[in-house]
Order: sequence, then C-alpha cells, then structure tokens
Amino acid sequence: MRTFQLVALCALALAFAPAVQAGPNDGYLVDKDGKIIKSANGLCVRSTRWNESSADRACLDTWRGMKTATRK
Repeated sequence: MRTFQLVALCALALAFAPAVQAGPNDGYLVDKDGKIIKSANGLCVRSTRWNESSADRACLDTWRGMKTATRK
C-alpha cells in the first residue's frame, strides 16, 4: 500500500510540474534572472543541450578569442 501511495504522489507531482521550455539561452546554465552564468575566466558555462548553431554570439566570440589566445 505504501508503494502505491508513493507512486501516486510522484505522478501527481509530475502532473503539476512546470513544462520545460527552450529559451534563448537554452544551451547554457543560467541564474534565476535568466542571465548566462560565466566561469572565473569569463567563459559562459554550457549545458548538455549546447550546440554551436544555437550558441549565444557573445559567448561564442569570447570562447573563440580565448582559444586563439592560448595558441600564441
């Protein structure tokens, strides 16, 4: 009986959970205000959903600049 109650409670919680929607910063970790979180060296922190075709232009330019600077 306890297992059934747990399953029912989980199903109820999932039913009322907010839907996940893709936003403009979908490929990055964001703070509560929706701003992209940056690492200590100024690079945007990517999520597992990141891909180059939908990358934030400023983050991509910063990453490319950092990548070029380390090669010199």
